[in-house]
Amino acid sequence: MAHTPVLDLRPGDQVAHLGGWFTLAALPAVPPRGDRLNLCFVGGARTSVHWLAHLTTRKEGS
Repeated sequence: MAHTPVLDLRPGDQVAHLGGWFTLAALPAVPPRGDRLNLCFVGGARTSVHWLAHLTTRKEGS
């Protein structure tokens, strides 16, 4: 496990979210305004995080 800056996330990275591991489906999306990025996970779950956040991650298959 690692603490990865949200700007370094790539599709396939697994992110700790809601008590489980969710696989990132796409690069973090930048909304038109604000200081948050939108994350989309495989299966359709979504969340938003501050663009300077560090998230607990692991590589797919770990």
